[in-house]
Amino acid sequence: MAKPFDVIVVGIGSMGASACWHLAKRGLRVLGLEQGPIPNPEASFAGATRAIRLSYTEHPDYVPLLQGAYEKWEILEEECGEELLRLTGALYMGPEEGDLVSGASRSAKEHDLSHSLYTHNELHQNWPQFKLPDSFVGLYEERAGYLLSERAVEAFVKEARRHGADIRGGQMVTSWSAGDTGVKVCTGGEEYFAEHLVMAAGAWVGKLLGNLDISLRVTRQVLGWVAPASAEHFTADRFPVWVLDGNDGEGVYYGFPLTPDGSGGQGLKLALHWPGREVDPDTVERGVNFGDDRDIKDALNRFIPLGMGPVVSQKVCLYTNTADGHFIVDRHPDYARVSLACGFSGHGFKFASVMGEVLADLATTGKTDWPIGFLGLSRFVR
Repeated sequence: MAKPFDVIVVGIGSMGASACWHLAKRGLRVLGLEQGPIPNPEASFAGATRAIRLSYTEHPDYVPLLQGAYEKWEILEEECGEELLRLTGALYMGPEEGDLVSGASRSAKEHDLSHSLYTHNELHQNWPQFKLPDSFVGLYEERAGYLLSERAVEAFVKEARRHGADIRGGQMVTSWSAGDTGVKVCTGGEEYFAEHLVMAAGAWVGKLLGNLDISLRVTRQVLGWVAPASAEHFTADRFPVWVLDGNDGEGVYYGFPLTPDGSGGQGLKLALHWPGREVDPDTVERGVNFGDDRDIKDALNRFIPLGMGPVVSQKVCLYTNTADGHFIVDRHPDYARVSLACGFSGHGFKFASVMGEVLADLATTGKTDWPIGFLGLSRFVR
């Protein structure tokens, strides 16, 4: 008997929504299931913006995927008729031999990416907004900036539906199974059948993959927006997306320029990129607590005193962290009809446009030409 769907995608966040778009464009019968509303304000893409950059400090192997991601974001912009990607440049600052600047330099050199290096004095001359230790140097890349993350997920969903995808909110997956003839997904009183399953459930994926011991840690992260007293210094023509290695080896601070139209949130956005307190995604405190703005205020006080001002907004989001900080994108080791995309460890959104194509490839052919070998499950599951 023919199944009503070719592919079921569980989780309509950044990766799942992109997978629906790519699959539907191929003419496949796609069902997307999301436990919350669409878009889900509790998903990890919430918070208006996410950075995108090519000189990737985390590992040079990500760069080819990023180059593909830029192309796919531009295609999505053309299809939906909206601006989703804004280039402001990106500035990396830290000790010359530190992981941040040396990692960005390594990726830039290995992949022949356009970039410029700055001494401490040159950083001060070009970006006087920053107050930096004497040991800090910088790397600047022009082809970097930020994505309007919530708009982007809405665009994925809109275009996937335009191509025929059936995407449903309020569908909490309670169980799934896979066999030689297909997959079954249950959501309370409903059962859905398909040829293939894509699991992209973000912070909830560990609860759906209980049979896989991949040690995913979900952590609570806080983003903040401040109203700087000297706003004219922080417009995109004077102040790029930035990353700063200034937390004594425990993560990096990062932030964005002001967006006068409010699309990036009301104020100057910044945060600490470092796994926070481990939480259960179903019971995590979504409200803002006393002290949640500590990292934001510390970064401003130490490194951007011109940006000091009242904290006007904060947003809680979740990281789903792997043990090594790298993604998991692979087929399930026990079920050939199931593909996984999870553990993006707080730096995955920028890849969503290309990861959707990777997942579409895995669902339709079981393989992909994109270089994802270093993201395989074999790192954790033998």
